[in-house]
Amino acid sequence: MAELSRDLDELNLKPDACTYNILIRSAKSIDCALNLFDEMLERGIEPSIVTFGTLISALCNNSKLDEAFKLKEEMPRLYNIEPNAFVYAALIKALCKSGKLEEALSLRREISGLDSAVYSTLIRALFTDERV
Repeated sequence: MAELSRDLDELNLKPDACTYNILIRSAKSIDCALNLFDEMLERGIEPSIVTFGTLISALCNNSKLDEAFKLKEEMPRLYNIEPNAFVYAALIKALCKSGKLEEALSLRREISGLDSAVYSTLIRALFTDERV
């Protein structure tokens, strides 16, 4: 990734949010993904909902729920971007996986326009918890 970044600089090509979203998604570690996010911001590139969805999903997959929720809270406040169903689905799935079903059910109330991914995640967790 560092080599790609140098190549872009040498060719005088400026990466955009889409470029960084691809790099973040392909990062081998959450630390690398977060460093790319920081680099993106340093270059003055505005993150998108895809950027946040990718980062929050990666944080959740790495059991970093506190950081994921912090980023979710920062999205509207710092970047004027509201979390979408993908962000909520990642958070709810991680809460369910961590055995925090009540928190997942509570988080569901924040979402306007639930989609099937969120419902499927909650239904699966309820069945797992034998709360049919």
